[in-house]
Amino acid sequence: MKVKVISRVQPDANTIHRNLNPEFHPFQRAREYRRALNAVKLDKIFAKPFIGQLFGHTDGVFSLARHPKYLNISASGSCDGEIRIWNMQFRNPIVTLKAHSNFVRGLAFSSDGSRMVSCSDDKTVKIWRSDVWGGRAGVENEVLKHIRQRQSEQLQTQQARLSAAIATQGRSVPAPSLPQTEKAKDPEEDDEEEEGEEAEAEAEAEEDIGDREDQADKDKDGGDGEEDGGEEDDDPSMPSAGADLPSSAAPGDDDEGAAPLVDEQDAATAAVYETPMEEEEAATEPVSTYVGQHAFHCVDHAWADSTFATSGETLEIWDVNRSTPLHSFSWGTGTISHCKYNRVEVRPSGVGDLFGPGGWGPAFVWCDRSIAIYDLRAASPLRKVVLALRTNCICWNPMEAFNFTCANEDTNLYTFDMRKLNVARQVHRDHTDAVMSVDYSPTGREFATGSYDRTVRIFLESEGASREVYYTKRMQRVFAINYTGDAKYVLSGSDDTNVRIWKAFASDPTFQLLAREKQHFNYLNALKEKFSHMPDIRRISKHRHVPSGIRGKTRLLHVMMEAQTRKIKNQMKYSKPGAVTVEPARVASIIAVEK
Repeated sequence: MKVKVISRVQPDANTIHRNLNPEFHPFQRAREYRRALNAVKLDKIFAKPFIGQLFGHTDGVFSLARHPKYLNISASGSCDGEIRIWNMQFRNPIVTLKAHSNFVRGLAFSSDGSRMVSCSDDKTVKIWRSDVWGGRAGVENEVLKHIRQRQSEQLQTQQARLSAAIATQGRSVPAPSLPQTEKAKDPEEDDEEEEGEEAEAEAEAEEDIGDREDQADKDKDGGDGEEDGGEEDDDPSMPSAGADLPSSAAPGDDDEGAAPLVDEQDAATAAVYETPMEEEEAATEPVSTYVGQHAFHCVDHAWADSTFATSGETLEIWDVNRSTPLHSFSWGTGTISHCKYNRVEVRPSGVGDLFGPGGWGPAFVWCDRSIAIYDLRAASPLRKVVLALRTNCICWNPMEAFNFTCANEDTNLYTFDMRKLNVARQVHRDHTDAVMSVDYSPTGREFATGSYDRTVRIFLESEGASREVYYTKRMQRVFAINYTGDAKYVLSGSDDTNVRIWKAFASDPTFQLLAREKQHFNYLNALKEKFSHMPDIRRISKHRHVPSGIRGKTRLLHVMMEAQTRKIKNQMKYSKPGAVTVEPARVASIIAVEK
């Protein structure tokens, strides 16, 4: 005997009412290919990478930095010595700092977000309090503006309601500063009443003065007073509730139940967002100033302690509690143009003209084309690699402690493993002029670059060609580039005084997606990756519109590379076997490695 029962227990996994056997779906691959092709085409249609711009600087933007704790806080430094702290959510400056008298060469935040370090060509390094720029300060202006706007709208609504009610009863609207009257009176009666009111007002004033003196004597003598929380008598000198409001806003018989002009919630919010005077002064005045013997070209803060590094004639390690540097490093002659700490290791490491931190010390870059790595634990240099041309910037991979990428004057970028500096892991091409800045995404899988050719490009860490190229007609040479903390947006600072905001993925929507929408986008991305080798999909996905000048330079570079390849082949053809050796691009640009 079979017994059927109803079970209301949900299964652990969702039941799939579909047979996944490929024999029953002979056209599945064709359908998926069509979906992938349509998805690539839609990406091109909805590709709108430019979000907006942050304008306000009066000179070129030379440096950028992001707050480590708040996604909506970023800092920019310009060539006129001005530093602006931006609210990315509302795209307005939180505070403007008249920081230096010359170029602001570098900006860096501490790991806890409590301070920001800036350096300049005026031979000074300044430390600023950055904790007052976070959460509350970041939205202070917009919140207060919104509250005042609501209060103004409520005042206008209340005035309109009272005007309509008074007009309905046949009365005129009184002036806001005058009390409402029940009926009109004769001028003579008004004069007599005014004289009487003046006398009463003088008497009340004398009584008020006497009451205030008595109260002051009680406070001075410590007289008996009512306990906190007890009931107190009404002070006749204090205005009653609603006395400060205009007559049109005062509650009356005609507007019973009307909403108050200022909501309690708005008043509480305004009280929270009001910035104290001490914090305003702390936000605009430096905590400390360090004076050096030479101009500073870059600064970076250590990730694990209170030290920071500066580059100039030498590489110097400072402590925020001391006015003189802790260490000073130099390797040969030449100016150190850039320095960077390794975020993975607790200590920095250095590279020639670049300086980068790591457990092995900072990395810094010299103007003599070299990149050096230092070990701060032993206060000694580790390795030094000399390239064919000068390196302008360096950035460590935030997820892989040994790898870093440098931006070079030869229009390329080189990714190195610090353990094998004799060969580059990858050569990244596509720029047509010197690369000025590079910054890794927090994920470590890609990085953004800014170039002298007035474009911003995004590269995958493992690929040589760029994934995206961004530009505008008015954008000039890009000197600074920076990822946001959520890896969704890229900031670029250029010579045209603007800071521009770009999407890391040009076709991604900016609004919040539902769970089903996210699942759909992930499915389409998987299909595009599955059929990425197909000619049509590869051609559409890689096609980019670029300015005619860049397109012409790109063709010229290709012609030059083909000519060089053809020359080497001819040399090998008409020479003895082994007389001509061909070096790959990952090795050809490296001149020497010193230890």
